[in-house]
Amino acid sequence: MPAKVLVRKGKSTQARLKCLDSIHCERSNPNSPISFNVGPWIYTLRIVRKLVNDRNEPILGRCDLDSMIIYVAADVSPQARLNVVLHELRHAWRYHFPAPRTDEEEADFSATICAQAYRDVRRQRDRLKEKKIMVP
Repeated sequence: MPAKVLVRKGKSTQARLKCLDSIHCERSNPNSPISFNVGPWIYTLRIVRKLVNDRNEPILGRCDLDSMIIYVAADVSPQARLNVVLHELRHAWRYHFPAPRTDEEEADFSATICAQAYRDVRRQRDRLKEKKIMVP
């Protein structure tokens, strides 16, 4: 039976349930999109030509929590994209999981985010370099 996790907030709990068995399938396909795990949820990365906020001002990145897509502006250098992705991943993790209540919980939460992002980057390192998406 696949593991399932309920979402704290969002429109449809059912739509956000992810089958952990599907993660293995995505990892084995070299043509699958660059992705990052946020607990059992999978966020995909898209590099877009122009990215603006609600006031039409240019921004570096955006995390669309409903579609589980992290957008990064194309004019962000591949060397700087990891920082933008980490920033956006923090938004995603905070959306799905409760806020840390103590400094120690915040440190654990940050360590979990960084460790998972590190595993995701290592898993996709060759594609990230080859497509010049990010410099791991």
